[in-house]
This record gives sequence, structure tokens and C-alpha cells, in this order.
Amino acid sequence: MELRKKLTAAWIRREQMHEDPATTAYRIFHGHGDGEPRFDADRFGKAVVLWLRKNSGVDVDSVAEFYSEVLQPDTIIVKDGARDSGHVLVGSAPSGPLTIKEEGLSFSVDLLAAQNAGFFLDARPARNWLRRHSAGRRVANLFAYTGSLGVVAVAGGARSIEHVDLQTGQLRRAQVNHQLNHQRVSTRDFQDVEVGRWLRQAIKKGRSFDGIILDPPPRSPRGRARFRRERLYELAGKALSPEGWIFVFFNRRGLDPHEENEQVIDTLGPGYERFWEGRSGDDFMEPDLKNRLHFAAYRLR
Repeated sequence: MELRKKLTAAWIRREQMHEDPATTAYRIFHGHGDGEPRFDADRFGKAVVLWLRKNSGVDVDSVAEFYSEVLQPDTIIVKDGARDSGHVLVGSAPSGPLTIKEEGLSFSVDLLAAQNAGFFLDARPARNWLRRHSAGRRVANLFAYTGSLGVVAVAGGARSIEHVDLQTGQLRRAQVNHQLNHQRVSTRDFQDVEVGRWLRQAIKKGRSFDGIILDPPPRSPRGRARFRRERLYELAGKALSPEGWIFVFFNRRGLDPHEENEQVIDTLGPGYERFWEGRSGDDFMEPDLKNRLHFAAYRLR
């Protein structure tokens, strides 16, 4: 009974989101902020994905019963652990990728993919900012993943977009996302190369960008994909036009946003300032701000 009260309260908190036809994907239960840290729940159109913490012991049948009543989803998928591709608890498995909407734009998601479905719900405020500040700009989307940040930049009037990521499969999905929104892009706009190397080549060729998006994973992987954040900041600053901005994601839980901001400023140089910062949306409420996704935009004074 206590679990149902928490589910109901979380559902009511997001009432405005439920009624918005332009956005059909968001977090409907965030464990750390909604009072039950053992699981999270996301809505993707007419589907629900439950993310369980390891050995959580959550009564998933009761959770599924609640969402079946309030949302009537076509399917409910349970993922037990970060690398679990999931299993269908209610309904039938999607026959392929689904299309969801955010602020009227369309994105393809794969709910049975391991880890993320291909669309980070907590980055919605960042996408909103990028859409409002990309008009007329040449934008580089680094660590592009499935390209949602580039899609919103183009929707906001970006003059050009280049996606850079080592994962060729994800870059193909980025192309699909542009196509879903009837955005004209070239295959040359999707480059499967290590980000640091791409930046060094761009600088050597004298290229510059009016907007650079840096969204590196929380930890540097091994092999040719390794990176140091400070080095990325330094290279991005060299590839930035005088009137441009650098948009940085800070996605490591538990780290002090102030300290990370100081690291960026120290690396870019004293001529730079942070002129905007934001955090994950209210559907990702966290009592400890250090554990919320945060992002910031920097420019020359």
C-alpha cells in the first residue's frame, strides 16, 4: 500500500507532462526523488520501462498493475541492472524501434537495447537550450551517440551540424533521427572518429565552430577511445569561433558542480565565462544536487 501511494504521488507530480501531446517520453518515477530508490520508471509513448537496482526486491507486479491502470500501455518492460536488455512483463515485445516525441520533435528508441534506449530523458532541458541558441551556427556534436542534440540544433536553425562518435551503429541511428524530422543532412556530417583526434584535425585545417557540444561518457574507456576531459576542453577552445559557445555535460554522480566548472574555466583560460547552467528536469528530481545531471554553456567574455 505504501508503494502505491508513492507511485500515485509521483504520477500526480507529472500531471502536466501526461497532458502534453508534444512530449511522450519522460521519467514517470525517479526512485531517489520519489521516495523509493530501488527502481526508476520511464514512459516511452505507450510503453513503460522499469529499471531495477541490483537485487532490489521491488514488487514489480504491483508497479506494473499501477501503470496498467493509469496509462494502459501496450507493453511494460523490466530491466534488472544496467546491462540487462530487459524482458516483457506486460503485453508483447515491440517489433522494432519505437518513435517518441519531445517538444514536437521525433526520435527513435530501442527499448530492448542494453543500457540506454538511445535517448537520454534527463537531458531534455539541455536540448531545449540548444534548440533556442543554435540559429545560424555551425555546430559540432561531439560524443554524438544517437544525435538528439544535433537534431534540436538543426530544428533551432543551425546552419550546419557535424556528429562525431566512434560508434558507427549509433551514428546510423542519428541519421534516422534527422530523417524522422525531415532534416536534410549529408553522410559527411556523421564521422566515426575519436573526438580528440577529430578536434586536432579540425584545428590543423583552420576550421572553427560557433557551437561545440561536449557530452563525454562519465568514465574514459580503454583503447583508442580514451580521453582526458581537460584536454578536450583545451582543444574545443581552440576550435571555437570568437562568438561561439561550448556546451558541456557533467554526468558523473557525486561530484561538485562548482569544482567541475572551475576545471573547465581553468582549462579554457581566464577569458572565458560560464553564462548559463542547467540541470535535469523536474521528472528527475534529486534531493542531492550533486547527483543530478548538470550542464553549462561557456563563451569568451
